[in-house]
Amino acid sequence: MKNSLLKLVLAAALLTTASLAVGTANAFEMQTLEDERTNLHNFVGNGQWTVVMLWSANCKACEEQKPLLQAFHNKYNGSRARAIGIFTDGIENVDYMRKNIAHHGTNYTNLAALTDVFHWQFKQETGKDYSITPTYLLYAPDGTLSGVKSGKLKFELLEQILSEE
Repeated sequence: MKNSLLKLVLAAALLTTASLAVGTANAFEMQTLEDERTNLHNFVGNGQWTVVMLWSANCKACEEQKPLLQAFHNKYNGSRARAIGIFTDGIENVDYMRKNIAHHGTNYTNLAALTDVFHWQFKQETGKDYSITPTYLLYAPDGTLSGVKSGKLKFELLEQILSEE
C-alpha cells in the first residue's frame, strides 16, 4: 500500500502540468519504419512501464531530450521500462524521421503518426487536445495510460517511480 501511494505521488509530481488519464493505447494507429501499420497498444504493457515521446522535426526541445530518452531506454529496456518515439509529422515525412533516427543513433522503437487522424486519436486517448512537442505519455506495466505531460521531462522522476516498484 505504501509503495502504491508513493508511486502515485511520484507520477503526479512527474506530470505536474498535465491531467491524469486512464485508458489503453487502442486509439493510436501508427506506421513503422518498415511502412507497416501497427497500433501503439502493441508496444505498451507486458509488465513494463512505457514512456512515449511525441516529437517533430524542428523541435529543439525534442532534440535536447532524445539523448536522455535514449539513456533511459538503454538502462531499463528489457527489464522495467522502455521508450518509444512517435513522429508527429507523419508518414509523409518518414524519410526525415529515418535520417533523424540514424543521426542520433536511436535504438528505441519509433513510429510515424497518421496525420489525418493523429489529433483525434490523441484526444481519444488522453481527453486533451494535442498542442506541442515534446509531449510524453506514460503507460503503466498493465498498459493503462498513467499520465500525459507537454514540454520537457525530468527523467530522474521516472527513475524514482521505477525504483519504488
